[in-house]
Amino acid sequence: MSRISRAALACGTVFGLVCGAMGFLSSPAAAEEPQTYQLRFKFAPQQALYYVTQNDAEYMVEQAQARETVPHTSMTIRHIQVLDLNPDGSANVELVIDRARMTANNGGVQSLYDSRDAAHVPTEFASVHLSIQKPVPAQLTPLGKVLPSADNPTNVEQYDLLFPLPEQPIAVGGTWNDNFEVDVHIATESKLRRQIKMQRRYELKSVENGIATISMVTGPLSPLNDPFQESQLMQRKPRGTLKFDIEKGCLIDRQFKIDEKVVGHSGQGSALTVKVIKVDRQVAADQIKHVNLTKPLVPVRVAELPQPQP
Repeated sequence: MSRISRAALACGTVFGLVCGAMGFLSSPAAAEEPQTYQLRFKFAPQQALYYVTQNDAEYMVEQAQARETVPHTSMTIRHIQVLDLNPDGSANVELVIDRARMTANNGGVQSLYDSRDAAHVPTEFASVHLSIQKPVPAQLTPLGKVLPSADNPTNVEQYDLLFPLPEQPIAVGGTWNDNFEVDVHIATESKLRRQIKMQRRYELKSVENGIATISMVTGPLSPLNDPFQESQLMQRKPRGTLKFDIEKGCLIDRQFKIDEKVVGHSGQGSALTVKVIKVDRQVAADQIKHVNLTKPLVPVRVAELPQPQP
């Protein structure tokens, strides 16, 4: 074989190896695209979704050398009654608080309220008692928005059994945000208010057996450097985990916590600590009569656990 032929063969071999390597590097990844999930609330006429809700809160107020702790507990049964559906997929519903059992401790005086005992309603729970078994009309959308009914513009924010869902299909690890605003007083003796921009950030953590696990954290977007204003946002900053049934299109479990402390909210030497745990758990309609509101869904002491920082 001539020198030219050998050189050509060698060059061809090297060229072939290089091209083969480049082809290997530039070939499409063998891994498949991550699976995505479309999260939507689903409604059916005459459907009824029942939930047991636990809300335990502890407020500790410090002023100079004095300290006062005020605990509150609440156990309620609520349900969403679907009346009919609209062409856009939204549902006309009634939101109902069926039963409630609450306690409060103010100044060392313990108050107990049980909605089944209408003859003994403590003053501080009078407004709650008036709302028991009183349907509040609203409109729910598949994306989780709760809108007041045209016939009744009552604030339905307290009926928070829905939450915003992403508009597009989402994969595990994907996130979406919900921005909103909160009004706060700018000073203790002032009637002036300012709007604070807030954001709830959701992340799809996993999907197992059709159940999506979603994490949520809440925080302010607006700059805050005033302890008094910060103290008004403490209860608006929950974080926790939600479980969503993708096929049925409904919330089945949610656990939120708040563990916040603000120093100087009421002048030098003052501090306010708020610890809250809230749990919503879906219960079958035929099991509602067996629910014991004297037993919390989770231990109350969970509210006292330290919270991780986002």
